[in-house]
Amino acid sequence: MAGREFLGDVYCVINSAVEEWHVLTTEGLKLASAVSNTFIQNGHLDGLSWGILQNNTYLQSLVLSKTRLKRLQQVKQLQQVLTRLVGVCKSVNEFRSCLEKVEFRLDFAANDNANATTTPLVKTCTFEDVSDYLAEFESMLSKDVKVKESVVLDLSLKDSFDREELLVYLSAWSTSPFLDTQRIDELLRILNNELE
Repeated sequence: MAGREFLGDVYCVINSAVEEWHVLTTEGLKLASAVSNTFIQNGHLDGLSWGILQNNTYLQSLVLSKTRLKRLQQVKQLQQVLTRLVGVCKSVNEFRSCLEKVEFRLDFAANDNANATTTPLVKTCTFEDVSDYLAEFESMLSKDVKVKESVVLDLSLKDSFDREELLVYLSAWSTSPFLDTQRIDELLRILNNELE
């Protein structure tokens, strides 16, 4: 029974982390798109003919200041989403750290002829297998969060971008290139099959 509960916990950790990751990535994409639009808007405002307002430098300054302030607020919100993504990554890491303590206790309790970490927990999955699955998943999240951190950092430091650069950032954010969804689905399927 303990093996089944343990595998159920691992399944829930991975599944809920994936769900939260997708929600936060979508939320972040909306914010990153808004930041990109504001950059583009600022770029157009800087180079536009202001028509009948061209002599009104005070108005031009106000408009540019407001769009820059709007961009800074959007970047701050994007940083908050990033912080939540880092939190998801940390919670998977903390769960995995707890496994190391469980593994030590299993090894300590195992008799001289058997290693508890290589004995199937329910059907075929061993403790080592599950630990490896979690490490693999955590690695995907860590790599993806580094990409998103780079995007947010650059968006917060620069005052202008060209469209192509912004599109690359949006693509890097939205595709989560290091999250191998097929592999994650496979890991969840393996765990689910063990639980059936």
